[in-house]
Amino acid sequence: MGLSTVDWIVMAGTLLAIVGYGTWHTRRTRTREGYLRGGNADRWWAVGFGVMATQLSAVTFLSTPGQGFLDGMRFVQFYFGLPLAMVVISAVFIPLYYKWKVYTAYEFIGKRFDRRMRLLTAILFLIQRSMAAGITIYAPSIILSKVLGWNFTSTFLITGLVILYTTVGGARAVSATQTIQMSVIFLGMFLALGLVVHYLGERMTFMESLRLAGATGRMDIIRTELNANDRYTLWTGLLGGFFLQLSYFGTDQSQVGRYLSGRTMSEARLGMMFTGIAKIPMQANLGGHDASALDEVIHKLESLTKEETDLRGALGKVQAQVDVHQQRLDAMHEEFASVVHHDKTQDQRLDELARTATRLTAEVAAVRATGKT
Repeated sequence: MGLSTVDWIVMAGTLLAIVGYGTWHTRRTRTREGYLRGGNADRWWAVGFGVMATQLSAVTFLSTPGQGFLDGMRFVQFYFGLPLAMVVISAVFIPLYYKWKVYTAYEFIGKRFDRRMRLLTAILFLIQRSMAAGITIYAPSIILSKVLGWNFTSTFLITGLVILYTTVGGARAVSATQTIQMSVIFLGMFLALGLVVHYLGERMTFMESLRLAGATGRMDIIRTELNANDRYTLWTGLLGGFFLQLSYFGTDQSQVGRYLSGRTMSEARLGMMFTGIAKIPMQANLGGHDASALDEVIHKLESLTKEETDLRGALGKVQAQVDVHQQRLDAMHEEFASVVHHDKTQDQRLDELARTATRLTAEVAAVRATGKT
């Protein structure tokens, strides 16, 4: 499998443009404030885009559509606790971080407790983030090696370009490039949704496709039963999802660093609330963009169409047989009517013969009587 010339131009152009812009835009970053907190220059929408872009990865785009295809859209319940977590973070975490003027969540831990606790939480974060980053890089590298036709290890060169501008520009470079990346992601999602609706339109309307998805169990989004063996229910999303999102967005430095770069505490809060509102529909949108799921829906539709055609053909054959039997029945009715009519004619002739015979008998009797006289 290989890419066309246009594909190479788009991919290479986008990658080089993002790396070049990130490096150029942050070329004058010289202070610790600018490197670690982006100079506190981000507006609320930049904070929101940065938080969502940090949480997103290639694994999200690879796994979420497959999850939606295999198990339907009920996995979205996992994010129902996110808006509640964002409220708590905006009301409790962000004011404390801005009040203490820290650069990391672990610096706050050190000031609140001691240096040993700060080192412990920082080390745990680095270990966890290193393991997560390994999977985040490994999974898309497999796809890239197949799509580009490269050796598996060669795909890490692309990762090196990302390391270049993030190391040179720090948080400010990350914030500047993530805004562009999220714009591209949203544009791609809306374009993909439009193409799905367009191609489905050749066979069914959008509402018909939703009804078909519901019939196949793909639109079973909310489940309220208390089932400890089911990972995705309303209660696991509100309870488990709440604490998981609270710990991740509230204490993980990859996220804390994004909203600490907000221009003011209010901008940081607005950015987090924006994330809480936009995250759920974005994940749902990703879950509906699986090409294999679309193929299955189309295949099922074609199967239903074929079954309908077969049923119509069988119904036509049955109707033809009914017509033949009706014709035969009509013919029998006509024959019966003919026989009945013939019988009536015979009865009339018998009656006439009987009257004739009676009349002749009377005449013979009269002739005999005359002869005797």
